Parts: sequence; C-alpha cells; structure tokens
Amino acid sequence: MSSNVEVNEEPITVLPIKYSQSMHPNLHLHQFQLLGKALVMPPEAQEAGKSIKARYKPKTGHYEIHVPNDVRPARWNSEKGLNYGAARFEQDREEATIHDIKFKSKDPNETRLSETRLTSERVEHRREYVVGVVRDGTHKQHQSAYSA
Repeated sequence: MSSNVEVNEEPITVLPIKYSQSMHPNLHLHQFQLLGKALVMPPEAQEAGKSIKARYKPKTGHYEIHVPNDVRPARWNSEKGLNYGAARFEQDREEATIHDIKFKSKDPNETRLSETRLTSERVEHRREYVVGVVRDGTHKQHQSAYSA
C-alpha cells in the first residue's frame, strides 16, 4: 500500500476544538440539490434591487430559498415562464388549502415565474450532524438541532 503522505510531517497548526450545544435550538442544517455552479444573482435582478431570500413556513415546517430568475430575452422564454408561473400558482393554492392557509387570489394566467424556489423536505436523520467554524484560532463545533 503506497501513500503520498510522509509519516514524519509536522502539523501546520494546532487548533483547540470546542464542542458545544449552545446553538442547539437555533442551528438548522440544510442540503439542497447539488448545483453545478454557485447561486448568483442575475445582472437584471441586481439592477432592480432584488436579492436571494430565505423564509420559514411555520405551518408546513419548510424552509425556502427564493432566487430571482434571469429573465433577459436571450436567456428566458416568456411563454414558458407564464406556463410555469401558472403551474406554481396552482401548486401554491393546493398547499394553502391542505394546510388551511389564506391564499391571495390572482389571475393564474398573469402569473409569471420570476424566481426559482428551493424547498426543504424533512428526512429521517440517522446520524448526528455537526457544523464547524474556525474563529479566534479555535475550531468550534455545534451540533445540529435535528440530530437523532
């Protein structure tokens, strides 16, 4: 068995590790679909003052991240945008009915899809999840609020 690591290598630095559950009720870990690129704001959305937003829906227990779409004519099909927007409208209306939430009624034919919505789903946890941050020369680890 060969290894590229030398046995007698000196460590670059040594960091003390502090484990804490102090953030337990407020720390939530999310994993969304794997993206081939980072979530970036389209230039048109930045110029219009839009931003990437996140929200929590207490009745459904879901978290959502809303990313504005790039609606420049060279990158966006307006007809498909209206079709997808109408489908999103119907999906939102059904969800509101299921969870007994007030729903703002709009004309679904005039609803265009202006943002991509990443929605969380609860999954069964089988391990403990920990997030680590290096701050002030110390590696601080916090346990996730949803560990099993």
